[in-house]
Amino acid sequence: MEMVVKKGQKWRTSVVATAKAETDIPMSTTDLINQRRRWLNGAFTATIYSLKLLPRVFESDHSVGRKALLIIQLLYNVLAFVLAWFSLAAYLLTVFIINDISGDPPPESTASGFPFGPATRIVNAVIQLLYVIVIVYQFILALGSRPKTHIIGYAVSFFFFAFVQFYFLMNLIYMTKRLVDFNSDPEGGSKYAYINEYYADVGPVTVIVSGFSLFGVYIIAAIISLDPWHLFTSWGQFLFISTSYTNILNIFAFCNIHDVSWGSKTGKKTIITQPREASLQSEQLPVVPSTENRTTTPPAGVPYHVQEQVDLWFEGTVRRALNPTTKEVVVEEKTPEESFSQFRTILISVYVFSNFLLCLVILNDSFESFSFLGDPYWHKVWFFRIFMWANSTLYLMKLVGCVCYWSKIWFSLFRFRRR
Repeated sequence: MEMVVKKGQKWRTSVVATAKAETDIPMSTTDLINQRRRWLNGAFTATIYSLKLLPRVFESDHSVGRKALLIIQLLYNVLAFVLAWFSLAAYLLTVFIINDISGDPPPESTASGFPFGPATRIVNAVIQLLYVIVIVYQFILALGSRPKTHIIGYAVSFFFFAFVQFYFLMNLIYMTKRLVDFNSDPEGGSKYAYINEYYADVGPVTVIVSGFSLFGVYIIAAIISLDPWHLFTSWGQFLFISTSYTNILNIFAFCNIHDVSWGSKTGKKTIITQPREASLQSEQLPVVPSTENRTTTPPAGVPYHVQEQVDLWFEGTVRRALNPTTKEVVVEEKTPEESFSQFRTILISVYVFSNFLLCLVILNDSFESFSFLGDPYWHKVWFFRIFMWANSTLYLMKLVGCVCYWSKIWFSLFRFRRR
């Protein structure tokens, strides 16, 4: 980015389509957490740095069209950063609200809670309590120790969030089925009118565009890239582990933003060999300092027969008593590690409290002072509208970029073959 926006220049970067890279894949949760910590923190700092370089876009020698595209790219980075920042609260709110809608019908409805009938409210309350506990546990693990010392704790957390995702998708499919039943037979499905009410208030267009962006973009991009096989081999696994990306990997990355080490795979040990000379020096006995050239002070109580020497000592004592004492001021300079730790503390504080405040405003029905959002019911509706359109915009921008990139590749190949 620094080269692209260089003052008075118009450098461009390009992707070599035939380039390939190989890496060691993570073999355990520990390896995955350490790898994603590097990737997520690298992307985070690169995004912040790219936003810092925004004014330089106008100082470059690019055309007006390319400057506009660079600004769009920076706006994309801003949107991606905001969504990643609030993803912790957004996923919690989405799970809690959807599960409550399907599991706790309004009193005027004759429908029963899904999937456990009247007991669904208790089950949902237990899941929500465990959800919050596991989130807090992630902060404790990330701030307290390394992943390799808590392999079981992280493995249990991965399985728990996979179960939460499964339970959430089950409720989402149930709501979709009841919504189809209501629209196909309004009389027979009238007891599910409350689901249709949420759907209508959020907006059919919002829901349809969001669903297409979430699932359709991956499918279209895989087909365009001529690599659709991962949709059958790994997309399902990714669907269930994606919640852990938000609730485990993001938390660990933010809590270790001060860690700039590269890390190593599990099982690889670093062996430090000590030179022979250094080992011999370390085995030598300590040297006792010599007593030569030492000035010894006469012990107290010993009389001196030389009056001049006594007067000199007395004069020196009086001078020291009359002179004001000067206090040495020691200026402590922060080490890079201390600066990184301080930045980490500020970052985590803002991250936690901003996400907590968002959850508090959306879920707490006592915040009626937000008149521009209406009553507490509309807090949830407006959250879904903003969150779903923001995600849809991000995914659709990815799709446009994918289509433009592969169109350029295919056009170049076609033109080369004609020659």
